[in-house]
Amino acid sequence: MPYEISHDFAKVIPDVDAIYMTRIQDEWDVDNESSRINTAAYYFTKEHLNILGKKAVIMHPLPRRLEIDPAVDGDPRAVYWRQVRNGMWIRAALILSIFGCDGAVRDYCKEHQL
Repeated sequence: MPYEISHDFAKVIPDVDAIYMTRIQDEWDVDNESSRINTAAYYFTKEHLNILGKKAVIMHPLPRRLEIDPAVDGDPRAVYWRQVRNGMWIRAALILSIFGCDGAVRDYCKEHQL
């Protein structure tokens, strides 16, 4: 898959199909080293929505901090709420499968026409 590394976040936004944001994982810091990195140039703001493609999506595994402005949440291209919900259901399905209960759930759904 071709990719490009850029330090100009706003410049690449119009050209992307997806933006996958995440937060600094500072809980793994040994000496508060993450606090010495300024990531503000990579925050996704409401203004960025104006240059983001109409079919592009913004993803994030959550929880978030400042990397996505909450004003972006209502935009249909912000798919992180759906992403997290889908993740919940796939984890539930995996747990059911691991414990051999997936058939019982399937039978319950058939019986109750769900």
